[in-house]
Amino acid sequence: MVITVDSKIEIDKIDIIFTWVDYKDEEWIKKKNQDSIKCNNNVKHNNNNRYNSSLNEIKYAVRSIEKYFKNKYRNIYFVTNTGKLPSFLKPFANLIPIHYEMLLGTTCYNSFTIESCLHKIPGLSEYYLYFNDDMILNKKLYIKDLITKDGKMIWYSESNIIINMLSAHPNLIKIFKIQDGGCGLAREKTYKVLKLDRTPKPIAHSPRIFKKSLVNIFSNKFSKQLNEQMHRKFRSSDDFCFIDAFCFYFEKNKLLEYRHDYKTKILCQFDHAMLSKICNSIFDIFDTCSIKDCNFICVEDGRKNDKVDKYCNKILDDILQFSCKYEIK
Repeated sequence: MVITVDSKIEIDKIDIIFTWVDYKDEEWIKKKNQDSIKCNNNVKHNNNNRYNSSLNEIKYAVRSIEKYFKNKYRNIYFVTNTGKLPSFLKPFANLIPIHYEMLLGTTCYNSFTIESCLHKIPGLSEYYLYFNDDMILNKKLYIKDLITKDGKMIWYSESNIIINMLSAHPNLIKIFKIQDGGCGLAREKTYKVLKLDRTPKPIAHSPRIFKKSLVNIFSNKFSKQLNEQMHRKFRSSDDFCFIDAFCFYFEKNKLLEYRHDYKTKILCQFDHAMLSKICNSIFDIFDTCSIKDCNFICVEDGRKNDKVDKYCNKILDDILQFSCKYEIK
């Protein structure tokens, strides 16, 4: 099946990429802890607690693709720390696990570094859609929502007022002691490299479309920054933020449309159910849409203990209460 974008451009079904970590894999935990001790003294704002728990968000993300993007994709690639599919999935020909070391040639725990190499997946389609494992579709998604008639990529800005405020004023992160692994400072540095004349509105916590040939052009243009990034095993304030840099570089060069019309709902989960409810109630006050009206959902897991009441899971179970064909029953 070929999807026609206009009379000149024809696009085959696009591929989907997930990045996902099996945080319970003992061999990976041992290696990560060893690398953390080696690197920690040389890494500013090392956020080594990012993989302490999981709400199994990826299960809902896969369900949402089958419900809202069915028959519009070819393969789903799972770039993981083990080279295996998440345990809830059956083996299917179009579900393809890839160990991220195959792409990087080294061990790494830094999403900025891993994201810069996803285009190296063998046989990947020219246009591909990238999901973090906590990004979930909440409405029908079409190729025209991702690619314009003349082939430009379409990305969406963040709709949450609180997140926009924190991004516009990074010092608030320090005041409220919010742990972001140095991302705020890293983005500021990245924008300076791009020589932007303004601080852009942050990118939505939603899937992002890439064009492989443009990723190659971008990688050559910023080869110095990306080569340096390859040596950063953990997140830090020195990171070159690949996603942000790619988006705003090509927006500046008019090969990407940055739109503000699709909404994302952020769901927060903490160690205590009451704290989760309070935080999400505050977000509801400042949100520009309800969970019923949003296009995308993103789960922010702020827990340190995996064995707690799963506030967000209960909400997602109501929205996506079915098993898709890929799931082990």
